[in-house]
Amino acid sequence: MKKTIRFLMTALLFFLTCSGAAAAAEEEEITTVTPGILSMTTEATFPPYEYYDGNEIVGIDVEVAQAIAEKLGLTLQITDIAFDSIIPGVQTFKYDMGMAGMTVSEERLEEVNFSESYAKGIQVVIVREDSPIQSIDDLFAEGANNIIGTQSGTTGFLYATWDIEDAGLGTVRGFGKTTDALEALKNGQVDCILLDNEPAKALAAGSSGVKILDAPYVEEEYAICIAKENTALLDAVNEALRQLKADGTLDAIMDKYINDEADTQTQQETTKSWIENVKEDFVTCFLVKDRWTYITTGLLNTLKIAFAATFLGIAIGSLVAVIRSTHDRNIKTMRRGIARVLLIIGNWFCKLYLTVIRGTPVMIQILIMFFVVFSTARDGVPVAMLTFGINSGAYVAEIIRAGIMAVDNGQMEAGRSLGFNFVQTMWYIIIPQAFKSVLPSLANEFIVLLKETSVACYVAVNDLTKGGEIIRSTTYIQAMPLLIVAGIYLLMVIFFSEMVSRLERRLRSNER
Repeated sequence: MKKTIRFLMTALLFFLTCSGAAAAAEEEEITTVTPGILSMTTEATFPPYEYYDGNEIVGIDVEVAQAIAEKLGLTLQITDIAFDSIIPGVQTFKYDMGMAGMTVSEERLEEVNFSESYAKGIQVVIVREDSPIQSIDDLFAEGANNIIGTQSGTTGFLYATWDIEDAGLGTVRGFGKTTDALEALKNGQVDCILLDNEPAKALAAGSSGVKILDAPYVEEEYAICIAKENTALLDAVNEALRQLKADGTLDAIMDKYINDEADTQTQQETTKSWIENVKEDFVTCFLVKDRWTYITTGLLNTLKIAFAATFLGIAIGSLVAVIRSTHDRNIKTMRRGIARVLLIIGNWFCKLYLTVIRGTPVMIQILIMFFVVFSTARDGVPVAMLTFGINSGAYVAEIIRAGIMAVDNGQMEAGRSLGFNFVQTMWYIIIPQAFKSVLPSLANEFIVLLKETSVACYVAVNDLTKGGEIIRSTTYIQAMPLLIVAGIYLLMVIFFSEMVSRLERRLRSNER
């Protein structure tokens, strides 16, 4: 009996030990959004840490992430997204980690975890060569009232706000891109820029008339942000970083970019005619490294989103318009019953939809759709199509409703007298007449929608505007990419306006 009890206790102890080991192994198992893939999100306008080389994103962060992925036995996948969207993307498990020359701060630690540091960063100040600001002390001089430019969402923006704006020594202006801040500095719209040292060196080397102050503003450390719940991945990344530091891989990556990057982008001051400058800028922006592909790829995505959203918007808008116009015309004469109740409820929901969609900015809508409603979506294009379609539907609904209300009531009565039911009368008689009268307004809505799609870049969509931004951040040339993108939008508007005019003429001829 004692032997039996001893055997059972031994077996139970063995079972519990194995179970505990299995549970521990399960807890330590690396979890990624997509099995076998380490997804990294970044903003690829921050050389030398991340930037475009042709159609490929390269830089310090990319090579460090690739080395980590190899250590973990995973395949690296990179997504370019707006800097302000990196932490939300990691929080909602769209991406496994974020790397964009990101420094650790108390505010960020409340939202995500950070790995061990893999690089040191220094915040420096860029000024014009003829600027009265010649030292850091000049920013804190009594009576100073400088305008400091920096990239929104960065620690540089926070430092400038805390140290200068809150102290009443100046004003901080946040820009979406570092290249935008540089252009504002050159134009005299800001007095200086607060930026990380290595990207600042690349900006200063690629632009004439600016310089970096000798003394650093503050020193920082760069780290990788990972969702708070994903502690197993955080531990694995930290271990991989330790190995990369120990075997010298990390130092080799830093030396490759930091020692050579600035020297390769230095501009030479030469006297050229404006025609020569235009030609040189055009070649640099579009022909070197096939940068024109950023524009063509972006244009294709813009057209996809615009057309898909237009068709969806017309479908939604037509349904809402029919419900609203039917309610307005018939609710007072309808007898009590289920049909009347359904019409009242449907009209209430339609009015709520119109109020919410028309009362909120489309950029907020697309951020909510991408990061909240479709938090597991990785491709921003379908989300953008749906968002812009829903947004457009609210405006199209009122356009079509106005057209329906303009059609005489006798048309409905004529259709019903011919034996058509309500739906057939609306589809074959009322809607075609309403469509003719509102066609110019619908065309205008499409044109507005075509231009509004430029905010899709906030959810990792490489649209036409994003293509121009990539070229600007890579070449440091401002005017040429902006003018070309604006010209493409203008040509599209002219083309589609002409197509609508021809359609209107054909409809008028059919009436005669």
